[in-house]
Order: sequence, then C-alpha cells, then structure tokens
Amino acid sequence: MPYLDLTDPDNFDHLIQLFLAAHPAHWQTNDAIRVHKGMPGRYFLSMDMARELAAWGRGRHLITRKDAARIVEVVTNLFADPASIVSLTPRMLGIPPRLQPTVLGPEMFHWLHCQTPKLDAGEEVVAWTIPAALQILQSTVDDPEE
Repeated sequence: MPYLDLTDPDNFDHLIQLFLAAHPAHWQTNDAIRVHKGMPGRYFLSMDMARELAAWGRGRHLITRKDAARIVEVVTNLFADPASIVSLTPRMLGIPPRLQPTVLGPEMFHWLHCQTPKLDAGEEVVAWTIPAALQILQSTVDDPEE
C-alpha cells in the first residue's frame, strides 16, 4: 500500500524531498535553479527528472501507479507546445457566416488543467473563436476559482 497520498500537496513536496535526497546530482541541479531564480523553498523538475521521480516513487511503493502516471502526464503537458494540444480549426461561424479559426472546449480544458476532460455521451463540444477563447483565458487568470 503506497504511503503518500498525492492529493495533499505537502505529500508531493515530501516525495520530491525524498527523491532529491536519494539523488544528490538532482539536488544540486534543483538548488542551482533555486539560487538563479531567487526562489528558495521551491522545487524544479525537468521532464526527465519527473519521469525518474515517478518511477522511483512507484518502485519504492511510495505512490500508486495512477499517481505515477499522473505525474508523467502533467509534466508532459507542461513541457508540450500548446499547439500540440489545442488545435486551430477553421469553421463557418458568425452573421453573415464566414470562415474563422476556432478552438475546441475540451482541448482548452486539457491544456489549462493538464488532464483530458470527461465527456458524457451526447454532450456537446463547444467551438470558440480566438477572441472568445482569449476572453475565457483572461477570465480564468482573473478568477482562478471559477
């Protein structure tokens, strides 16, 4: 039974602390980034370090398979080019109808939350124009709780 519940952010910090203590080279890299960024107390992971962290934590039964997969999924999305997740597709919209670039709601959700949205059968997928998508992003920045 894994002993760290990663729904608690403190446990994720503890996992990183254990990982860095077991990997002095990564600890030195992290400390160098902290000094450079002027952010003591923060943790910085590269894509390779995150994958190694997930495998290491799983191998020591500290986290579940699901948590290890989620770490890799989030880090992969964070390092991904947004264009690889959110595609621009021309659609006929507006009055009068004209061809406009749009983005799909589930793709924006995936990019913002680093997870694939759960869609119910028959649920509509909304396509937004670029100005509408930017307005949604701005409202998300202004009020992240919403």
